[in-house]
Amino acid sequence: MRDAHTLVILCVVAVLFCGTGATFGSVLSIPNMNANPGATIQIPVDVDDATGIAGYQFTISYNSAGAVLNCTGTLPGSLTPVAGDWVKSQNLTVANQVIVGGFQSDNIGLTGGSGSLVQLNCSVTGSAGATTNVCFASGAVNKVVNEIGVAIATGSGCGIVTVTSTCFARIVRHASPTGCYQTIQAAYDAPAQADDVIQVQAVDLAGDLIFDLPVSFTLEGGFNPSFTDNPGQTTVHGVLTISDGTAAVENIVIR
Repeated sequence: MRDAHTLVILCVVAVLFCGTGATFGSVLSIPNMNANPGATIQIPVDVDDATGIAGYQFTISYNSAGAVLNCTGTLPGSLTPVAGDWVKSQNLTVANQVIVGGFQSDNIGLTGGSGSLVQLNCSVTGSAGATTNVCFASGAVNKVVNEIGVAIATGSGCGIVTVTSTCFARIVRHASPTGCYQTIQAAYDAPAQADDVIQVQAVDLAGDLIFDLPVSFTLEGGFNPSFTDNPGQTTVHGVLTISDGTAAVENIVIR
């Protein structure tokens, strides 16, 4: 069994590192995000076109401007669920750095789409006003490959996490005063009531949404900071699950 396990690891390394010759058509990115002090957030590594991707390897660095984040692990991305035969491993031994790799066990490559390949699970340790870059580490392996190990795209650049005490989501009710919440899920869990309207600013938010109460409500995104108009859109990096009730959704993008 040990020899077989070693062979699997060697095969994975070969797929991720031995491919040569590439025409890059996909773009890898880490989005800018806002987060509240003490929150737990998921920072995605996104790709705009996942066609052909069968493996990835990233080294992500953070805390460029002080102790703003504490990343304690990684989660599957929207494009690489465990149920979709993706295998992931990580290394967190270097401070302020996450090394993560994954591969598709059936090695057929994704058929397309955009979304996240992996998510960094991080606690926000900084105070309001603090910022940090979250970057593809310079000089490290940051790429996605196809089923024969050829690089499809490489990662470079950074996203910025800004710590703020801003109210990102609010719930508007006819029967009770407006409440302010840091996340959509917190607003929904208030608990949600029939005919609630949950309004969200035009920001990027991280985390899955689970709507499981027997109520009908409206979720409106894209609002300005004063919640007077919603000409923009809100992007949620996560999975939306509705197991009960109904939700009318406006200006919300799920990635």
